[in-house]
Amino acid sequence: MQPISKEEAIERGEKYYFTGMPCKNGHINKRTLNHTCYQCQLEKSQAFRNKNLQYHTTYNQQYYPNNKQRTKEASDKYYNKMKETNFELYKERHDNNHLAYRTRHPDRIRQRSRQFLINNRGLHNSYLAKRRTIKLQAIPKWVDHNKIREIYQDCHDINIMNKLCGGTERFVVDHIIPLQGKIVCGLHVPENLRIILASENAKKHNKFDESTLKVLT
Repeated sequence: MQPISKEEAIERGEKYYFTGMPCKNGHINKRTLNHTCYQCQLEKSQAFRNKNLQYHTTYNQQYYPNNKQRTKEASDKYYNKMKETNFELYKERHDNNHLAYRTRHPDRIRQRSRQFLINNRGLHNSYLAKRRTIKLQAIPKWVDHNKIREIYQDCHDINIMNKLCGGTERFVVDHIIPLQGKIVCGLHVPENLRIILASENAKKHNKFDESTLKVLT
């Protein structure tokens, strides 16, 4: 962070200035225009929040329903700024938030998927046709079709047993090296198939991790 005096900050319309000198608590951080250390302010706010967690929870529950648009605009502004200044952190938080939402609301995700399928039947059919074409092109003549059928049958049996035992997760057959990978494309052969959780497969998408080669060797 480059040093900037209070006078320069005011002239530029900034909310903070930075001298490079530590505050009374030893923090070397930016300061507000009333000379308060930004780090001290954060720690004080966090301590108050931890001490009054129920108050903040109740306040947020009452505030959000009446200020949805304002909350969304503030959130968009925050993440857009993070996306420009620190894309890696933005991507990490975005992926974590997305995964947390899918974990908390599986029924909503399934309902949205069903509704999307109903509203976009043609698009979905075109995707399936493309998928079938790519899979056919990825099947070599020497492949053992019986082994492939066994793997898919095992996956089906696992889902039935899991449902009978009260499980809610679904298992799918995954291509270790994706058929449509950006770096490398795999084959539709038994050695490239494995049974994993559907949530893990969705998170992986078409990405290829070199560490997965260990599964094949």
